[in-house]
Amino acid sequence: MAAEVLLRQTGERQPPMLHLLAEDLAQPYLGYLACRPFRHGADGETAISLLGWLPSVLTTTRLVLTWDHNHLSEALGLAIPDPCSDSVVVLDARLTGHTLRHRPYRTRPGPPTPDGRRTRIPPWDTAQRHSNGPLPSPVAELLSTWRDLRGGDVGQAVAGLEALGYRMHWAARHGSAPL
Repeated sequence: MAAEVLLRQTGERQPPMLHLLAEDLAQPYLGYLACRPFRHGADGETAISLLGWLPSVLTTTRLVLTWDHNHLSEALGLAIPDPCSDSVVVLDARLTGHTLRHRPYRTRPGPPTPDGRRTRIPPWDTAQRHSNGPLPSPVAELLSTWRDLRGGDVGQAVAGLEALGYRMHWAARHGSAPL
């Protein structure tokens, strides 16, 4: 899990990451879009909601969005019930409906990195699953934008998002270049 690797190697929490799938293709996994850095408040809301633009242009059929619950809650000004406990959230969304999985963890200090930063080790608790559970408003907006399936110029959409600080990582396509 990317979140655990990042905690163990750097002590940092995973930024929101959007995995793009087109289930009508032989190789459905297209890649992932990493969210740009954002400030708390309106900037965080905008950063998250803009993630829906690319999958709408690509007309993907499924999205998997992952984020660190406390990190996103802090950025959006939402209450954090237990600051000592956190969870990685996995949203599996289809054109109709979604499933949320929360994987709680508490961190303990890990060894320092070569540059002196503290790493963290996350003992994981049992995952919780919710069908069509409530979503933070920017995540709901992301899904709404995606479900509009606007189509358009993929290269232009990627270039626009990358100019804003998002990072697109295309999956290796056997026998062809990325979309």
